[in-house]
Amino acid sequence: MKKLYVFLLILFYSKSMLAKDFDVLSFGAKSDGITLNTSVIQGAIDYITENGGGRLVFEPGSYVTGTFYLKSNVVLHLKKGAEITGSTNPFDYEKINI
Repeated sequence: MKKLYVFLLILFYSKSMLAKDFDVLSFGAKSDGITLNTSVIQGAIDYITENGGGRLVFEPGSYVTGTFYLKSNVVLHLKKGAEITGSTNPFDYEKINI
């Protein structure tokens, strides 16, 4: 049982070490706290998903967004001083029918 645990631990860490980092700024995001970044963030998530997964890295700053959909094998990584803030405009969000 101990060998299985060690094997799974190694597998988990090796997979996370293989994940690529993608800087959200390289996709065109603005960290000014004003610019709406919804389409850029969603485009980056979609790109990362299509290319095997990885981390979407946010450098320090404020990234305003509306609705976006996180997908499997994509991790949002916020560096110290980075924040994702919701838009104050209700039209920047998708309406969900319940």
